[in-house]
Amino acid sequence: MGSAASVLGPESQQFAVHVKGLEVPAWDPRGRRCMGLSYATADVGASHLRGWPGTAAPPDETAVPLVQSLIRSRDEKTLKDSLIVCHFTYRLPLTLSQMVRLLNAATGKSYTDESVLTVGRRIDTLIRMFNLREGISRTDDSLPPRLWEPQVNGPRAGMSSFVDRADFEASLDRYYELRGWDSDGRPTQQTLEELGLDSLCSH
Repeated sequence: MGSAASVLGPESQQFAVHVKGLEVPAWDPRGRRCMGLSYATADVGASHLRGWPGTAAPPDETAVPLVQSLIRSRDEKTLKDSLIVCHFTYRLPLTLSQMVRLLNAATGKSYTDESVLTVGRRIDTLIRMFNLREGISRTDDSLPPRLWEPQVNGPRAGMSSFVDRADFEASLDRYYELRGWDSDGRPTQQTLEELGLDSLCSH
């Protein structure tokens, strides 16, 4: 979508609703508190398959408290990708604990809910390092111009993705902090060591 806009001319860029070149899916993040952050930070661009945060918050309240739910959802979805489990079984019928029990039965290991979530975090961090190497930066973890405009009609008329730009930046800062990344979105050396990635990745 971004490529088509570049061919049509600079004025068309404001109508190209994409993140990192991937078009936004059917779920408009405006009025869904923190969903915009999920789209902005997803490694492939605006994908609802990279995390579905808890969004039950009034539209005039900050998204920052919901960042933890986004990270939990993202780690679970990353784990499902690794286990080749369909995302449309999300929490129904398989909970995380049930998936862990099945994984342990199949492998003879003794994984816990927390240990497999760490696997999800490790994978997401490794993908981030790859994207950083390819030129992705904090600037790319953002939303297209149209999604900064409020909805014009429907039940979410007047609602935006965040209270304001400052709310988005604060939410992004919190996301990086909880991920163990610095303010530019780069995993810290401590995080790489904790995840066993320090021998594979370097800044």
